Amino acid sequence: MRTRTDRSGASSRRRRHGETGERRTMTGLKDLDLVVFGATGFTGRRVVQHLVAHAPTGLRWAIAGRNRESLEWLGAGVPILVADATDPTSLAVVVARARVVLNMAGPFRRLGNPVAACIEHSTQYVRCGDHRRR
Repeated sequence: MRTRTDRSGASSRRRRHGETGERRTMTGLKDLDLVVFGATGFTGRRVVQHLVAHAPTGLRWAIAGRNRESLEWLGAGVPILVADATDPTSLAVVVARARVVLNMAGPFRRLGNPVAACIEHSTQYVRCGDHRRR
């Protein structure tokens, strides 16, 4: 197969298949490997602390939640995404960028659930948290 090269010497075939740091899915390009949604909660803060200390080199991750100031206070040094689980539009913007959403926001009955957005955008979904039925 013949490929063209650009000025940097990378072939167009390699650029299309992810050497730009993005990964292609059925719904488009994903520029983040992982988004920690609900990063300012009890469990979310611990996950962020662990990722800051132990994330593998090259992991492209971000934190997300409803309040930018609270997310900035974490000082994780990663991109900050603002979204509300009860607002489908803001949630879709975050979910569309990620390969995996680790949902720490809860309680899920009251604060919404991003599963539908994850399905729509071909994003893997993991629900974690310490929110028991009360």
